[in-house]
Amino acid sequence: MGKPDTISVTVCFAQADHQEVIPLNVAPETTVLQAIEQSGIVVRCPQARVHEGNVGIYGTPVRLDHRLQNHDRVEIYRPLDRSPSEARRELAKREK
Repeated sequence: MGKPDTISVTVCFAQADHQEVIPLNVAPETTVLQAIEQSGIVVRCPQARVHEGNVGIYGTPVRLDHRLQNHDRVEIYRPLDRSPSEARRELAKREK
């Protein structure tokens, strides 16, 4: 059997109030950056800033030149609004 003509991937960006999820069929050997560009997600979500260190596949950080595999979920991460320790302190105060 030969290689498939396309692979199926998803490009995602979570905002505070909703999530953009864009399914794509791309050529094998497509990179993370190429899939993001093909998805048009940066046009739809200008706050999705793409650079090394803020993209991953299923929660695992990857480089922009990482080659995708069938069924990969490319995630664009946004900066945290507050640190996790700060959020825990606020939650503890509210629970008292």
